[in-house]
Amino acid sequence: MVQFSFSRSSRLKTLFGLTGLSLAFLTVSLFLEYGLHINHGLSVFSGFFVLPLIYLLFRQRRYGEPLKFGGLNSGFLEGVGIYLIFTAYILVYFFQNPGFFDRYDRHGSNLLFYLLLTALNVATVDFFTKRFIQYPLSQQFTPTTAIGLQTAVWLAGHYPESLWLSGLMGGVGVWVFLAFTGIVTGFSYNRTGNVSGQMTGHVLLNLIIVGIVMLG
Repeated sequence: MVQFSFSRSSRLKTLFGLTGLSLAFLTVSLFLEYGLHINHGLSVFSGFFVLPLIYLLFRQRRYGEPLKFGGLNSGFLEGVGIYLIFTAYILVYFFQNPGFFDRYDRHGSNLLFYLLLTALNVATVDFFTKRFIQYPLSQQFTPTTAIGLQTAVWLAGHYPESLWLSGLMGGVGVWVFLAFTGIVTGFSYNRTGNVSGQMTGHVLLNLIIVGIVMLG
């Protein structure tokens, strides 16, 4: 009975700790974007990648906790492959309604800046939901619970994209798609422990779409 009580206390501590940190990161991100008028992509990257990474580096130095990004192995390839499948699904919509993707049609320095900000933004989503949220939760909860909670954070993080994509996939369709991608990437990360492949794949997804839009 004592062991169960301690385990429950530890789980609650982890859950509340992650919630508090996430709200603090959100506050910083919103302040940067709406208070200092910094670009959305840079604000998200600063609040949900830079700050969490600093926190993880602190825990690594103090407690010896591994960063666990994952290397160039089969898990990396799986993460990239999953996003290539997602890309193929989105391209089906593109060929049905190419005009909807005109926002990706950029050129020159504007294109390079856009690609950089997009890469920072989308890679942040995978890093935060998987390494920062799912990994510590998986140490205290069942894998299914950890995946479910990170999927909820994944959906919240994709809310701005849902406003745009709903015009393409429909209000229900976009949330089904986002939930599916969150669950699939969650199960993959639980199996491989490799988030670097997913970060890379997410960036590639956007690069491929931009390339096809420009060629079209």
